[in-house]
Formats: sequence, structure tokens, C-alpha cells
Amino acid sequence: MMYRNHQRGFTLAELLVSIAVASIVMTLAAPSFEGMALNNRQVGAVNQLVGLFHVARSEAVTRNRQITLCPSSDGASCTATPWQSGAIVFVDSDNDGTVGVGDTILRIAPAFDAIDVTTVDFNQGFIYRSNGRIATAVVGVNSGQFTLCDRRGATNARVIIMEISGRPHASGKQADGSDPSC
Repeated sequence: MMYRNHQRGFTLAELLVSIAVASIVMTLAAPSFEGMALNNRQVGAVNQLVGLFHVARSEAVTRNRQITLCPSSDGASCTATPWQSGAIVFVDSDNDGTVGVGDTILRIAPAFDAIDVTTVDFNQGFIYRSNGRIATAVVGVNSGQFTLCDRRGATNARVIIMEISGRPHASGKQADGSDPSC
């Protein structure tokens, strides 16, 4: 009786071809994974800010008090930093726009990773009145927008439009319908 010795496995040529095909597929797939990661990071930042605005508006109406939102790099006070450094929401008992004695911090938003948040209308922050409407320190500026950009630039920017009613909504366009700029 004769035994055949069957070996299983790949030859060197088959292994090299398999590695070459796998590397080609990974090279083609990597950019789409990077784009997906950037999209997810940006959507997360938009959702975090919109959620922060909803909480502040809801608290203002529920408590029948003025609620202030402002950029904050330390999570304890309003600072003259860009919004991507973080933000706070607090009950502004004395309506002075700063965290002081008797004010309660309700939410702290951490800094955004690799997202730039710019605004012309709300650089110093804004308040929600007890009726749910927004106001700023500048008389007559009761609406505006935030633009969120990543390293891909304006073509992938997102805009959060703040209406006078206090309701935020996200868009790919600015409030006037034009494309955002970064």
C-alpha cells in the first residue's frame, strides 16, 4: 500500500499574489475610511453643539430663568477663546453673562478634536431668555450661525444656524443660502 503525502498550504507564488491583492485593496479602501472618520468626527461635533443649545433652551424655559452659553477653555468660566476649545452652559442668576456667585454650571462641553468652530455673531456667547429666544450682548443681533470646518475645508463644512426663535438647525449652507467658508 502506498501512502501519498499531501501537503496543504500556499506556495510562495500564491502567498505573494495574495499579499499583493490585499495591499491593493487596502490602498484603495484607506481613503474612504479616512473620509468616513472625518465625517463622523464632524457630525459628532455638530450634534454636541446642537445638543448643548437644546439643553440650554430647555433649561431656560423650564426654570423661567436666563441661561448663558459661552466658550470656555477651563470649564469654569467664560473665556475669550474660540468655541472649539469647549463651552459651558450656566444659570446666570445676576444676568451679567459671567459665572459668578450663585450661578450654577449646568453643562460643560469639552474641546473639539480637529474641528474649527467659528462664529461672527456669538464670539462672546449668548443667552437663552425664559421664553426660549436668544439674545447677545450686541443689541439687534438675535440670530446667527456657527461654521464647523475640518482639514478638508469649506467643501465639507457644516453650519449650525441659530434663529431668533432659539431653535438651532444644521445645514451645509449658510443662513443666506451661500456656501460656507473656512
